Amino acid sequence: MENKLSAEDVLLALYDEATTSLEELQAVQDEDGGPTNQFVDGEKSALVVCLEFIMKWQKAKERGLEFDVEGTFPV
Repeated sequence: MENKLSAEDVLLALYDEATTSLEELQAVQDEDGGPTNQFVDGEKSALVVCLEFIMKWQKAKERGLEFDVEGTFPV
C-alpha cells in the first residue's frame, strides 16, 4: 500500500517539483536564446500559476516559500 502524505507534505513536494521543472525549462530557453517554443511557454505558465497558488498557503512564508515567481521565472 502506498504511503499517504499530509497536505503540507504534498504542497512542499509540488513546490519542489514545480520550481525544479521551471529551472530546467528556463535553462532550455536560455540555451535556445529565448522563448520560441509555445509548448515550453505554456508549461512554464501553468507551473507559475501552480506556484502562485501554493504561495497563498497560510504557512508559505513560514516554510520559506516566498519569492517573486514571475520575476524569477518570466513567462
